[in-house]
Amino acid sequence: MTDRSYAEGNGPPPRPQAAGGNSPRHAVRPARVAARLGAFSLGPGMNAGPPGITGGTAAPGGGRDIAACVYLDAGTPQAAGEVAALVLQAQNGACTFSRSAPNCFMGDTAVRVKVLALPDDPDHLLLDVSVRKDPRHLTHTLVLAGRVPAADAEAFWTIFDLTRHYLLTVAVNGAIDLERLYVVKYHAEGRRTTK
Repeated sequence: MTDRSYAEGNGPPPRPQAAGGNSPRHAVRPARVAARLGAFSLGPGMNAGPPGITGGTAAPGGGRDIAACVYLDAGTPQAAGEVAALVLQAQNGACTFSRSAPNCFMGDTAVRVKVLALPDDPDHLLLDVSVRKDPRHLTHTLVLAGRVPAADAEAFWTIFDLTRHYLLTVAVNGAIDLERLYVVKYHAEGRRTTK
């Protein structure tokens, strides 16, 4: 594309790629990763079951639990790994279970999660996840967004209200991967419903 075609409204010019394509600035393409949320049943070993509040709560001691979850859904394991690495570098939570869960971080404030209304779509909300490496600066390391169904948002807020926390992780085509990224967060901003 030329600068002229960009000025005529044919879309932005292509972004320059660094040699080898390994530049952190261009490592993750937003079209390949979307922010999602919901409530999931978690089994032994923190394996995620199907989404939804009715997705597998067992009696106490039965080995399943329900967790509110925000996940960054990538199309490939490589993209999920790149997103997880960016979030892990920027998050400022503490690894309080360093022996039993060395990849679990709690209390992060660098990653912001917002749920916003979509005026043109009453059946969906916009989930915005932004990461700042240094919260004192306005520069973001990563910004991801995605439309989420109102039912998924309702399930998320219901479980969040009960537990007062949620998990931030990555997924590959909807399959949650807590081994790559496992951040327990206590704050989310925004709308609870589309109304």
